[in-house]
Amino acid sequence: MIFFELNPKDISDLNDNDLRELVARLCEAELNQCGSDNSCVYWGGAQEAPDGGLDIRIKNSPYICKSGFIPKKDTGFQIKKHSMSKAACSKEMRDQNNIKPIIVELASKNGAYIIVSGKDDCSDKMYNERIEGMKSVLDNSIHKDHIKLDFYGRDRISAWLRKYPGVSLWARSKLAKVLSGWQPFCRWTTPSSQDDEFLIDDHPCIQDLNSKDKTYFPLLEGIELVRNKLREEGSIVRITGLSGVGKTRFAQALFEDNIGDNVLPKTNVIYADLGEDLKPSANELIEYLKANDFPVYVILDNCNPNVHRQLQKKISTSNTKLRLLTIEYDISDDTPEETKVIHIEPASVKNTSKLIQKRFPKLERVNADTISVFAGGNARIAIAL
Repeated sequence: MIFFELNPKDISDLNDNDLRELVARLCEAELNQCGSDNSCVYWGGAQEAPDGGLDIRIKNSPYICKSGFIPKKDTGFQIKKHSMSKAACSKEMRDQNNIKPIIVELASKNGAYIIVSGKDDCSDKMYNERIEGMKSVLDNSIHKDHIKLDFYGRDRISAWLRKYPGVSLWARSKLAKVLSGWQPFCRWTTPSSQDDEFLIDDHPCIQDLNSKDKTYFPLLEGIELVRNKLREEGSIVRITGLSGVGKTRFAQALFEDNIGDNVLPKTNVIYADLGEDLKPSANELIEYLKANDFPVYVILDNCNPNVHRQLQKKISTSNTKLRLLTIEYDISDDTPEETKVIHIEPASVKNTSKLIQKRFPKLERVNADTISVFAGGNARIAIAL
């Protein structure tokens, strides 16, 4: 089964900004997999802006994957959409006749410098020529033995991309090659024109149904609780609650780095609403992810109890790295086998009033408060009113 794979030509079809973001997302995904976090990855700004010789910088990463594409804890990537010849690679490393200061800095840290081309497919000869061109810049330098130099053509980027289906799904969205119904991390509940802030207060509305203690927790504690449950490979979590209490928005918040601590990696997320026409089906996707041993977070919305149990059996009977989180209007007392169930009650009237005031700024606060009281803290009912 081939669901996510993109070929080298697809890499060339990305524009400058998307190619750079693709490599940055791959860096984040790889570091997340080996235990580092996104704070080690530095990138941003306009593609044409002066960058000192680097588009992406990995800085002081505590861990790197032994068989990964980031060879050193301090690694710099320079991204070029066009072809890079041997001479072009040499020129890229120079500032007039001198070695660029950023390369000297990477060498001082025993780091790595990598040129990425979105155009080149390299044979062994072509690859070796480019490496020779890069090494020639350092031939008479004291830094030549202290830095690893490498060249990634579009063939190696597509090979890197095959390791991370969540990033592949993002790249597909940029190329208009989406898989029907499947999405990478993004706004799953609100359009881009609306304020998507996750509103938090101390109102206790989250309950762990697997705990003997039926205490309710505030939203932020609930976020941390679910993050900890999903951190374990092969874990299965189910979020239940009435329609309109914010279950999907809660799931999205698990991967947002401005909410709480120990955020889950957004680069390895795959989301779908089972009410839509999915191709591949949820069953096919889970089998594919299991077979390839991908460490992916799969979020399935509107997943009824029967489908949840089918997927739970597939995961719990195998040694897999993937994690499953299902969401559904399911308030039955039974707890599915091998599943950690989190129940969400409506938010506080105060929180719901804040949401109404954001969505309808012309509405006076007293009216927003009245609507929120009438809706019982249910956001969907309040918005409808």
